[in-house]
Amino acid sequence: MGNQAPDPQLLHEAHEWRLRNDMGDLSADERRDFSAWLAASEAHEAAYDRAITLNAALDTLDPQTLRPVPMQAVYTFAPQGDETFGFRWSLKWIFGALLAGALGVSALVFMPRFEDGAALGTTQQTYQTAAIETRSITLSDGSDVLLGAGSELRVDYGPKRRDIVLLAGAALFDVMSDPERPFTVSAGPLNARAVGTVFDVRYNAGVSRVAVAEGRVRVSYPLVINDQPTQSDLARTLTAGQQIAALNQGLGEVKPIAMDKVGAWRDGRIDYVAAPPAELIADANRYGNVDISLDDPSDQLRGKTISGSFDMTNVDRLLEVLESLLPVKVAHTADSNIVLKAQEK
Repeated sequence: MGNQAPDPQLLHEAHEWRLRNDMGDLSADERRDFSAWLAASEAHEAAYDRAITLNAALDTLDPQTLRPVPMQAVYTFAPQGDETFGFRWSLKWIFGALLAGALGVSALVFMPRFEDGAALGTTQQTYQTAAIETRSITLSDGSDVLLGAGSELRVDYGPKRRDIVLLAGAALFDVMSDPERPFTVSAGPLNARAVGTVFDVRYNAGVSRVAVAEGRVRVSYPLVINDQPTQSDLARTLTAGQQIAALNQGLGEVKPIAMDKVGAWRDGRIDYVAAPPAELIADANRYGNVDISLDDPSDQLRGKTISGSFDMTNVDRLLEVLESLLPVKVAHTADSNIVLKAQEK
C-alpha cells in the first residue's frame, strides 16, 4: 500500500471514529464495532492512521503556514449527519482540511493510544527468572508466555485491557484472542499490540525487538527528530515472518525473519540484525551466568553494530567473535569478571 492516500470515504469514516474515541465514553458495542472496523483491512488502518496524523499535527503547526484548499476538501473531511456535532467540530475539521492540503500524502503512520481508566477488577502480577532459567506462564485469560533467562515481566489486566511490561530480557507470547481487550506489550518506549497471535519481544541495553510467528502485531515507538523523542508515535504493522528493532535513533525498518528463528533464544541461540555491542553483552550476561562489562570511555564503539547468530551459552566463542569484529580486547579482572576494553584509534 506504501504511501498511497486512503480512499476518501474510508478517511471520512476514520475521522468520525477518531472524534468518537476522543470524546470517550464509547459503549461496549461501539468499542466492538470500532475494533471490527479497524481490523477489516489494512486500508482501514491506513485511513485511521492518517486521521490521527492530521489531528496530532494540528497541535504543532502554525495555521499561518497552511495554504488554502477548496471548500470541497473541507466537506470531504467533515463528519456528516448531526448538525450540532458538525458545528462543534467544524473549525477543527476546516483546519484538518487545510493541513491535508499542506501535507499532501503523509509518510508517517501514528499509533492511536487508548486509555482504560477502569480500576475495578484489575489484576497485577510480576514474574522473574534467574540467569540461564526460563519459565512457562499461563495468564488468567489463557494466553501463554515463555519468559527468557534473566528476564522480568509485569502483567496488569483490567476489564478493558491486557497490559504487559517487559522490564528486561525476552518473552514469547501466544495470545488468546479477545477483540474487546487489546493485548499490549511495552518494552521501554516501544509498544506492541496484538489480538490473537504468536510473537516474541526482547528488551536489553535500551534496544527493543519484536518478531512475529503468527498473526499480526502493531508496533509503535516515539518519533525521533534531531535525536529527541517527540510526543507522537511512529507505527508499523508486522505480519508472520517479520521483525523490527527500535533504539534511541527511533523505530527501524521491517525486516524478514525465518519462522523457526522467532523465540529461538529459548535454546540459547540469538539472532541479531544491526545490534549494538551492549545488547550482545547484556544477553550474554543473562544466558551465560557471567559478568561482562564494556569499557568505552572515548565512545569508540559508537555506531558499531553486529549482525549474525550467536550461541549465548558459549561465552568464550562469543568473546572471540567480538574481538574479531570490533576494536576491543578481552580483559579479566581480579574478581573473575570480564571487561571488553575498547581500543583507541
